[in-house]
Amino acid sequence: MAKIPVTLDSLADSVGTLTNKVDTLTDSIDSLARITSEGFDSVNQRLDKVEGRLDKVEGRLDKVEAEMKGLRFSIERAMELSDARYLELRQQNKELYKCLIQVIQAAKLNISTEELEKRFAVF
Repeated sequence: MAKIPVTLDSLADSVGTLTNKVDTLTDSIDSLARITSEGFDSVNQRLDKVEGRLDKVEGRLDKVEAEMKGLRFSIERAMELSDARYLELRQQNKELYKCLIQVIQAAKLNISTEELEKRFAVF
């Protein structure tokens, strides 16, 4: 193998070229670090916006749940009143049916009680 003579000028040129390449590489790394940092900042800003929106949605859901609870209570109360009124009306129907049967029997009318049972829905 032949030896290549190294001169001080050629060595300085090589070191200068290497230094330039290292500087270029350092600049590239710095640039990538800045881009990465800006990317994270951008993502963090978007996440903050999303968190703000989620907080609003959670607040709205809490309101909806409270309203639903109130509606559920109102409906249950209305159903209780409706059931009570139904039972009351049913009892009145039974009493009216009994009175009507007594009137029919007392007047000795020829009326079928089956038709009355259907109309009064007693049973």
